[in-house]
Amino acid sequence: MLNFSVLKTKVEISPLFFVVLTAFLITDRMGIALWVVVFSLIHEFSHFLILIFCREAPAKVSLKAMGIQMELSDSMEKSVKIAVLSAGFLTNFILSALFFSLKNSVFCMINLFLGIFTAFPAPSKIACATIPVVPANTDHTNENKQITE
Repeated sequence: MLNFSVLKTKVEISPLFFVVLTAFLITDRMGIALWVVVFSLIHEFSHFLILIFCREAPAKVSLKAMGIQMELSDSMEKSVKIAVLSAGFLTNFILSALFFSLKNSVFCMINLFLGIFTAFPAPSKIACATIPVVPANTDHTNENKQITE
């Protein structure tokens, strides 16, 4: 694992990232793997554009075997986190609509798939920062008490 920092952002790069990426590109029989990579990079770049616009930086960026993971700072405002997290899949949906209107069904479907896949955080997904939906001051002390009568 290669570790270094760029400004305030910690960067981790796993050699397996390049192994998986190379295998993905080499084994592509349909000729779309390169376009999936290009549109994935555009997706990731849109997250960074919003961060730059909001004068923020990710706390950590990791290139792992299954993709790119960006961790946001805990001190970042919730509205900025929502904007950053939404930027990627919204970019893919906009590109999908653009390519649909241009009658390029392959590029439309690639972006639609990427947008749907990244719009919904899932436990098995590697590349997602999450925003807690339960307020921090919620009192959970009575949840585990048993009532005996």
